[in-house]
Amino acid sequence: MLPGHAPLLTELGVGELSFLKGSATQNLTVIGGIAEVLPSRVIVLAEISERASEIDVGRAQSARDRAQTKLSKPGTDLDWGAESFAYEKALIRLHVAARKTGYSGKE
Repeated sequence: MLPGHAPLLTELGVGELSFLKGSATQNLTVIGGIAEVLPSRVIVLAEISERASEIDVGRAQSARDRAQTKLSKPGTDLDWGAESFAYEKALIRLHVAARKTGYSGKE
């Protein structure tokens, strides 16, 4: 969002939030919540948010792999929504972690 943006209230999904702090770009995961955009500021109230440096890449890789395995072999007890959400969260965590660590997500 740029300064002077029209006011906006929106629901947040799973994604990345980037912002400038001084001259440095900061990257966070954002999972759920709301954002209010005003002409001179943006307010984000996230259910879950993590800095790139807080993300455990190994844990995110395991979560991604578990969800991917379950989604590739659907059965009668599969909760598609929950597994899709777990997969999406793991992917965004790996994406944001790559900003800080250089992790490519291909291992």
